[in-house]
Amino acid sequence: MSNAFDFRQVKPRLLYETAADQIRRAIHAGKYAPGSRLNEVEIARSLSLSRGPVREALRLLEQEGVATSAPQKGVRVAQISRRDAADALALRETLETLASEETAANVNDEDIADLADIIDAMSAAEQAGDILDAVDLDYAFHERFLEIASTETTKRVWRSIAGQIRMYQALGDTAWIQSGSVAQSHQPILDALKSRDSTRLHAAIISHIEENRSSIRNL
Repeated sequence: MSNAFDFRQVKPRLLYETAADQIRRAIHAGKYAPGSRLNEVEIARSLSLSRGPVREALRLLEQEGVATSAPQKGVRVAQISRRDAADALALRETLETLASEETAANVNDEDIADLADIIDAMSAAEQAGDILDAVDLDYAFHERFLEIASTETTKRVWRSIAGQIRMYQALGDTAWIQSGSVAQSHQPILDALKSRDSTRLHAAIISHIEENRSSIRNL
């Protein structure tokens, strides 16, 4: 009898990950304010799931820094701290600029096409008034950008603060879209990649993250 494992039986996404996505989007949409309780039973009921996947989803959100838990208080949406936001954005800036030279040297036409498609989809989401999709695409752009030349260590650290990155992107994008286009704010990064100019790319990333920093500075 063969001991080979049939990897085709493995689902591409676990149930608790899907649940975490739904809870995260609800937080970004303002359904759950900072400090409010994330009731496991109520969320399981609203998602038509058992409590197990929801419990795992909440643990994942805790690991991301999106939620916190304490005895007698349960799981709650993390409070927004200016210091935490500043630290997360500073770390993100370091990680995204760390491999500027390698990224500019190694970017190919497929990378550029993928990022351009994400910008187009982000623009369509903005025009449709779907801020949540725009935020998801904003995150997807930077995740795809990091795939070009960043090391696995860089990507792992970046993903460890993914929850906070998305939260601050959601806050920043909601504010930014009132006076500009989130999609177009990514264009200078794409243009720098097309030019293969590492100095220009480094500056474009810093400027882009500063826009996010400025948009949440008064929160």
